[in-house]
Amino acid sequence: MTPSLILLLRGAFDFLFGLTLLVWMQVASLHGFAPGGIFAFVDGFLGIVLAATLLRSRARWLFLLALVDGVVRLLIGLFILSNPGMEHLLLGTAVFFTLMIVALVALGLAGVAYVVVGRPAGLSRREARAMSWPALTISVGAILLGVGLAFASAGEEKRLVMATYGILVGLALCVGGMRLRASTAST
Repeated sequence: MTPSLILLLRGAFDFLFGLTLLVWMQVASLHGFAPGGIFAFVDGFLGIVLAATLLRSRARWLFLLALVDGVVRLLIGLFILSNPGMEHLLLGTAVFFTLMIVALVALGLAGVAYVVVGRPAGLSRREARAMSWPALTISVGAILLGVGLAFASAGEEKRLVMATYGILVGLALCVGGMRLRASTAST
């Protein structure tokens, strides 16, 4: 598998999950359903697969960023899925959301700094730009998701933030995957 294909898969999953969550919020009660856990787990798994493809590609400079992003998201998803009754524990929920928000913002800031400061070796300027765009999208998206979750008050608002994030980042990653595919095909 190529990084462009994984970006397209991850983007399609994020977009479809966000759209499904948005529609589901309108027609059904989500009580007892942990959409954040499923989303974070699958998105994290796809992030780890992306890291593995980057290790074998010429874009090894993004491997560590993609790996850390994938592992953090996977762990968040596993924690949410393994603690389904957590939302009933006020202190536990507050501590978890605070840690998750800090992790998302820190991960996003580190990603932005890494991409802006990083100097990819062995890639043309066009390839480096094509690889940087999805990394910046994921990083800025993580910051915005963290900030959005910090300001959202209720479960429905948090789900709306998550759905919007999934749709927008999913579209951006699909565009990034297509740009990367076009960039690598032309070299």
